[in-house]
Amino acid sequence: MSNKTYIVSSKTKEEAKIVIRIFLSKASDFDLESKIFKCLGGQGIGPKEIEVTPVYRVEECIDGRALTYLELRDSEIGTRLMQMICQMNYDENLKELVSDRTSIQSRDFIEDRQKGWFWRYKEEVQKTLEGSSQLRLRPRGRIIQEYFTKLMQHEDELISDYRELFSIYDPAKRPHDVVFSHNDFQENNVLINNTEQLKLTLIDFEYSGPNYRGYDIASFMNEQFMDYIIKEAPFFKIMPEEYCEYLRDSVKASSIFEEHIESYLRTYASLINTPNPEEFIKNERAIFKDQVYRCILMSHIQWVFWCFIMMPHERLNTEEGANKCLEFHMEYAYQRMQLYFKVRNIILPSLAHRLPDPNEEGSD
Repeated sequence: MSNKTYIVSSKTKEEAKIVIRIFLSKASDFDLESKIFKCLGGQGIGPKEIEVTPVYRVEECIDGRALTYLELRDSEIGTRLMQMICQMNYDENLKELVSDRTSIQSRDFIEDRQKGWFWRYKEEVQKTLEGSSQLRLRPRGRIIQEYFTKLMQHEDELISDYRELFSIYDPAKRPHDVVFSHNDFQENNVLINNTEQLKLTLIDFEYSGPNYRGYDIASFMNEQFMDYIIKEAPFFKIMPEEYCEYLRDSVKASSIFEEHIESYLRTYASLINTPNPEEFIKNERAIFKDQVYRCILMSHIQWVFWCFIMMPHERLNTEEGANKCLEFHMEYAYQRMQLYFKVRNIILPSLAHRLPDPNEEGSD
């Protein structure tokens, strides 16, 4: 939804292919993305860059395909992804690329009044959405229009809820809680090689930047229950009941979620060469789970408002424009917002009221 890609093959050598990617997103920084792409391509984590301009990029064509949401649930693939995410999160070269960015993207959502997605919705979209007569003519459009009109009548409560999610984080005390994050980790952004089992490649870094270390894991958890390979409108399917059951199960020590937490922390322990990995993992586990849960809730809200600023909202008062907005963006925003309130009731009771202070006696 944020770019278009074309695979170009040679007339004389069919196997010789390149990818041309056209940048379309209204919500990303392509200058930074280009630097990130080149860095990860050089490390073999992403495709290699061949040529880049402000409008498009020519890339190496990976002999592979996008993962499916069901493959995200595979234990072996999940373990490998946890390792890749952790290595990317703490990569020094990537950290250097964003070293001039002191803000954290999940905070920017509501604290950056110029570029933050919430405030862009308020400035660019809200009045048009609430006043669209074309939406009122469509039963589904009217339902979604009324839902978000009512939601924004309680915007102070929504902002307060969102701020509360990261209020206990203090990067000054725990700097490793803020990392380089992909920020859009989902099935279409991970390629699996057609010939080499478990050789995975990450793509699409246009939203990457500093964020809380639980964010990519939270996205990974969310996306296991969202299918985007749907050929008819709205072109996606969310499985809320399965997802809620998964979150309820995640508190159990034997859950697949616990295995993923273990894989990530074990990789991190190896990266920092901690002398006692088992003790380190034991001390970090509860904190990290709390961070992932908070990021699950934050990400649902963020992608709701991403939908609104990405859709052609300036055409909402035309028949064609209203249909286009309803076709994917508005329906996706509506379902993600409903999902937020469902999982909020599951997650909030388990959240910590404060994080341990590493300077306190007895803390690690």
